[in-house]
Amino acid sequence: MTTGVGSSTLLGAWAPPGMAVTKLLLRSQREAMRRQLSGAVQREVVNGRLWLVASSGQLLEEGERVTAWEGFVCGDPSPAVGPVIGKHDGHYVMVHSDGRQLSLVRALSGGERLYVARVGGVVLFSASIRPLLAHPSIGRELDAVVTDEVLLTGHPLFGAQTPVRGIEEVLAGHLATVDDGGALRQQWHWPEALVSPTGGAAAAAKGFRQALCGAVEQAVGKKRPVAVALSGGIDSSAIAAAAVEVVGADSVHAFTYEFADTAHAPPETHYAKKVARALGIKRHTVFSVTGEQFLDAIPEHVWRSESAVHWPKAFLLPVARTIAAHGYDRYLTGFGIGSHMAYLRDLATVLPWVPLAGRTLRYWRQVRFGGWDWLAHLAKLHPGLEPPHPRLYDLLLQVLEQRGVVADRRSFYPEGMHALLQRRRSVQPIDTDGLPLSAVLQRHAFAHLVSCIDVTRSEKASREVGVARVAPAHFSSCIPYAYFPVEPAPFVWSRARHLRPGKLLLQLAYRGLLPDEVLSRKKNWDDAVTSRAWRRQGRVAMLRALPGFPNDIKLLGDHHPDAVMTWEPSSIQANCLSFWFWRELLLQRPLSTAPPAWTELWP
Repeated sequence: MTTGVGSSTLLGAWAPPGMAVTKLLLRSQREAMRRQLSGAVQREVVNGRLWLVASSGQLLEEGERVTAWEGFVCGDPSPAVGPVIGKHDGHYVMVHSDGRQLSLVRALSGGERLYVARVGGVVLFSASIRPLLAHPSIGRELDAVVTDEVLLTGHPLFGAQTPVRGIEEVLAGHLATVDDGGALRQQWHWPEALVSPTGGAAAAAKGFRQALCGAVEQAVGKKRPVAVALSGGIDSSAIAAAAVEVVGADSVHAFTYEFADTAHAPPETHYAKKVARALGIKRHTVFSVTGEQFLDAIPEHVWRSESAVHWPKAFLLPVARTIAAHGYDRYLTGFGIGSHMAYLRDLATVLPWVPLAGRTLRYWRQVRFGGWDWLAHLAKLHPGLEPPHPRLYDLLLQVLEQRGVVADRRSFYPEGMHALLQRRRSVQPIDTDGLPLSAVLQRHAFAHLVSCIDVTRSEKASREVGVARVAPAHFSSCIPYAYFPVEPAPFVWSRARHLRPGKLLLQLAYRGLLPDEVLSRKKNWDDAVTSRAWRRQGRVAMLRALPGFPNDIKLLGDHHPDAVMTWEPSSIQANCLSFWFWRELLLQRPLSTAPPAWTELWP
């Protein structure tokens, strides 16, 4: 098992058959990219078609077979073990070459990144986008079609293209291979994990508890004591309970953070303390995250995670540093339990029964943009009639438009936003041939990280500052329970039918062990991020760093600034502003091996 704590160092290139990579990729080009790596001691391999740089502890050779990785890997990643490239649990990206084939893998959670670009006949790959941007032939231009999608949702929704023209990304849970023409071909690496547990809720609850314990055992190995982030919510409490079951209460060290914010909801600490007492955990550290720490961490979090919309999770950097300061190289978290997968199944189930669906579904627009919140009560008739979560809104409309259910998705948006909807691209399938609509929607959502309530994009940033953030619920044995709805489904009008996947199973699995009030309480959204007051301060800081916003978005289209101003007040976590901030940090500023501070960004 390797934790890979430290800055991202995985970088390489792959030449066409019969060509030496060093003939096609000049030394000056290799050095320009390599200069963007920092941190761990690097090791370089030049082997015919392959050029590879990785941390010396995360690169293995056996003849022509070479394996390298970035992040937290469970098990032995040696190329001598198992198939050509194994199915390891953890949060990582991995590269393998046998001299004839290049394979790239991204773990199920998607918390680490793996980018791919082509220059001439050479395929470049990196665990960070910055080394690729350092190549003189790769521009920093935005792909307008993908950018419109990101402005609407925070993520690309289809295919592998990133918002940067010419740079693709290996999708979460996928194995990508490079053909002889340099094309990237992706397929699910863990298709067996993308299924619902069967046999009913009681049996699934027992299976989930066993799977969580097995995942915790994999994650901690022989490390003692075990650090666990304990908020007092049902997810983190279940992980703490599983850790106690695996290593014993005396070997568990719980960490609970509080926001030092008078505008924040009441702290959860009393729930965390009740859980610690119930489980017999005596080592319990409670600490504060200040507003200054949160605000200061925003540029670094965006720069390290290379993700635009998860800036409100910047507080996880001071959390990681606090846990690392106690001597730990990893900690367990409950993030990843609960998803939109049950809703997608229910929507696909009810859709054939909706009369004139293309017109009837326009009530989604009235809820999303018209303030008709009372229409959300339609979910009481059937859970598939609930208006979609904002994160899923455009994904659903694009798929339904392509299938002919919706004539024109623009009718589901205010007219002022139509400039963001003019450009279209094909809704590319991902191993979905022959699958029902529910599975197609679920796989698109999973691969593009819009399926989970607590979307993961903090693993990379936390690891780079000193501690691996490990979510056992994202391991392959747990995904069916944590993400997918149990089969057979509970009665349509029962309370259990309306619970997110995993929540019902946790309630059943840990009843009598965890306090009832913890198992049944509904968590405040601000507990999972930060208060609105802190987020407002973050938006003000980003605006100060972007004095031309939104007028400079005109480079995407004459009407884009007005469309952004129409959309931004109801977007998810200031989608447009945060994406433009991401662009400033990664595309506009000179490349650097250190994250910027606000003082460098403010005029």
